[in-house]
Amino acid sequence: MADKNEQEQMKGMFEKLAELMSSAAEKNGGKVPEEMFDMLTPAESLNTDYIGDFLDEQFPGGEITVFHELLSEKVHIDVFIKEPAQDRPYYVIMTSGMSDLPMTLPEDFSDKFKAAHERAELMMFLPRDWHIHDEDAKEDKWFWCIRALKSAARYPHLCDTWIGHGHDIQFTEPVEPFAENTKLCALMFAYPDCERLMYLTGHEGMRINVYMAIPIYEEEMLYKIGFDGDGSTELLCKLFGEDDVPLEAYIVDINRKNCCAE
Repeated sequence: MADKNEQEQMKGMFEKLAELMSSAAEKNGGKVPEEMFDMLTPAESLNTDYIGDFLDEQFPGGEITVFHELLSEKVHIDVFIKEPAQDRPYYVIMTSGMSDLPMTLPEDFSDKFKAAHERAELMMFLPRDWHIHDEDAKEDKWFWCIRALKSAARYPHLCDTWIGHGHDIQFTEPVEPFAENTKLCALMFAYPDCERLMYLTGHEGMRINVYMAIPIYEEEMLYKIGFDGDGSTELLCKLFGEDDVPLEAYIVDINRKNCCAE
């Protein structure tokens, strides 16, 4: 249930929305344009329960809280937050809602490939000392990870494209760091090197791929894009090595070494 502040914020947002819809109707012969209704989405993802169960099963211990989205465009994106546990020194944050709609894969891809890759959710690991619940959590230097995950999860649906293993997204042009305390500026997406985390089964048996969202530097992104061959694999090898990657290696480090810096 929303607390008092959330309720007040929600009330204000819906009052503003009502004003916008009323104004649009006046300009449209008294009828609210249909495209405005398309911006309103259900308050809960089709796969909310499946994602919660997945997190509990794969990351035992630690409670789950949810960063709820109040108003949504195209898809409703919440962020699940799995608290650290005694034997797991990191938060697991994961989107919920990206998989409600299929992504748009290239037409020349096979139907089998499309069925296996058209739905996804995004995951990130944050260190135990990350500010998640206190007042500092609202500052850009802590909140950027949630903002970036939500933006990335909505991106394929707004732009009629898709996200898959080895893809990347930059969020500004020109490229700017996520926050003042780091030079990380983009996200790369990859299957975690752990088979049990690569996908989950959702609503009506749909396959939902789970991609680690890995913050990267501009030089790393350019290296991946400009590599003559499989740049994503080369960059992942530079980041994590060629051997089995322990889950702890995916924990975000805002000061980690830039593996492509000269």
